[in-house]
Amino acid sequence: MGNTKYGLIGIQLDSNATEETIAEIRSLENDDIIITDQRESNKQNNATYLAVRIVCYGFLATVGIISLFNIVNNISMSVSARIKQYGAMRAVGMDNRQLKRMISAEAYTYAISGLIVGCGIGLSLNRFLYNRLITHYFGIERSFPNLWFGSIVAFIFISAIVSVYAPSKRIRNMAITETISEW
Repeated sequence: MGNTKYGLIGIQLDSNATEETIAEIRSLENDDIIITDQRESNKQNNATYLAVRIVCYGFLATVGIISLFNIVNNISMSVSARIKQYGAMRAVGMDNRQLKRMISAEAYTYAISGLIVGCGIGLSLNRFLYNRLITHYFGIERSFPNLWFGSIVAFIFISAIVSVYAPSKRIRNMAITETISEW
């Protein structure tokens, strides 16, 4: 191009750079060379990034807690709606282990079907948004979110395990005649 002057030279120092190094770089400044220090701006950007991450992860934690309570409540309500049927089954010989396994089967059915639908929609939406917002503008290709996927699957199955405890204990502590008295 015939132009020998640079428009911009960026110097990146690591965190243990001394003030003498910075002063030495600043001593090069003259009418042709303008030196700007981006450290304060970078600190503000990092603080903003950290704040956004805290808000986003806080929101995800809140959604997770609501999901946990929803799963536990749904299983509890489902068992309460069929308390007479469970009482009848106990009256004809169902033991506590079988009762717990029956409630567990229902909880795992809900968990697995919820995972299939939720992850199907969620992963599709993730791919769409990532491609539109990140890949399109920054060129960073999306990779499968293995850690998040594994965390969600583990969370849902732990929620299903937790949701079985209270209803099975409630039925186990009730007398058989009490559970079928209004039948």
